Amino acid sequence: MLQGLEVEENPMSGKMRQAAKDPETIYEDQWLLVLDKPAGMLSVPGKEDAISVYNQMRERYPEADGPMIVHRLDMATSGLLIIAKTKQVHQHLQAQFKNRLVRKRYIALLDGIVPQDEGTIELPLRLNPLDRPDK
Repeated sequence: MLQGLEVEENPMSGKMRQAAKDPETIYEDQWLLVLDKPAGMLSVPGKEDAISVYNQMRERYPEADGPMIVHRLDMATSGLLIIAKTKQVHQHLQAQFKNRLVRKRYIALLDGIVPQDEGTIELPLRLNPLDRPDK
């Protein structure tokens, strides 16, 4: 995806493999909970053998039905994550995300000096599923 571009190696790659601290519970009731997911923790299980919020919630709430994870945050991203304790609550919350009834705000912390007040980043936000790398 970034072939031909000179980019620095991801400084977080080594840090992300370390065990992240447990997510802090911000809000909880009988239907859902809101966690503060730390950077370095997966929202759902991935290829690597790393701790995920999903696995922790399945252990903490074995009686919960449904997928539990309403939305995901990237491994390197910290932030609030909503967990549904029932399948019905999960469906209602996901519908709110799908219908754009949920307002989201992203804040980026930058390291270094930003040379301009504004600009445009012209890189793909995801892989092109029709043009995947061989490796």
